[in-house]
Amino acid sequence: RQTAQWDPAAESLAATVGALAETITDAARDVRRLVEGAEADPTRLEAVETRLALLRTLTSKYGDTVEEVIAYGDRAAAELAALEGTDERRAEIEAALVGANDRLTEAAGVLSEARQKTAARMEKAVAVVLRELAMPQVRFGISVGTREDAGGIAYGDTRVAIGPLGWDRAEFQLAANPGEAPRPLQRVASGGELSRVMLAVQTALAGADPVPVMVFDEVDAGVGGRTGGVIGAHLAAIAKRAQVLCVTHLPQVAAYADHHFQIEKRTERGRARTAIVTLDRQRRVEEIARMLGGEEPTPVARRHAKELIARGTGGPADSEDAVRS
Repeated sequence: RQTAQWDPAAESLAATVGALAETITDAARDVRRLVEGAEADPTRLEAVETRLALLRTLTSKYGDTVEEVIAYGDRAAAELAALEGTDERRAEIEAALVGANDRLTEAAGVLSEARQKTAARMEKAVAVVLRELAMPQVRFGISVGTREDAGGIAYGDTRVAIGPLGWDRAEFQLAANPGEAPRPLQRVASGGELSRVMLAVQTALAGADPVPVMVFDEVDAGVGGRTGGVIGAHLAAIAKRAQVLCVTHLPQVAAYADHHFQIEKRTERGRARTAIVTLDRQRRVEEIARMLGGEEPTPVARRHAKELIARGTGGPADSEDAVRS
């Protein structure tokens, strides 16, 4: 105001400053009244902090957001309600279990009966092939039975184990000599017998077995040329529906193959190595002739080899078609 005596323009500025001073004084008075009237509540503060801590814990375990935590809680509540209502549904559940058990028993029984009939037919079919494979005295059987299991399904007066394929346990059995009781195949069969039995089984199945690759070793053990030819014919028949690998020392068997591999043992740099060589038509004739007549095949052995190959492949003896490749 004193300045306004010397400068009239400062009079309005002085009025504005005075009004601001009064406003600040009034605001300070109001703030003082609020502070004096406020009441501290430590209990409320602690409750808020506890709830915030709980929310942090829940979001770290059950979801990234509060909404996800709430959804999890709803699902858990529904599951709890279902569990708490189990006693009320016990009779319903037990009735459903009895019904399922009855249906399972009926289905397993039908399947077992079908297996018994199929096993009988298969035994006869395998026996026919085994006679062709120079095993006329061998008796082949299939045992179809069950295995007791206290936790299994009711079967007569006992309980038996059951699975996705029913309650049957099938086992191949063999009696190699007359007067002997059939015993489990894997315990009594030699390597050659086992291979021939498996060959007979595959022949009897005639395409029903989905096995894509079969390996036969020692299938020609203890048999002569005539039986070897029969074995070769059966192997060729199986090879029409699956891949067959056969290790053989009989030319009558080898002649039926689509491909012929020779296994050689060599010494290289002082170490023994085994090599597998694919034979072309000419080398195949030489190898089968060697199997027939020794290390130095004769012209007669070569002609015989060509005849065997032609018989096995169904082609002419002196044609390139005599060997399928």
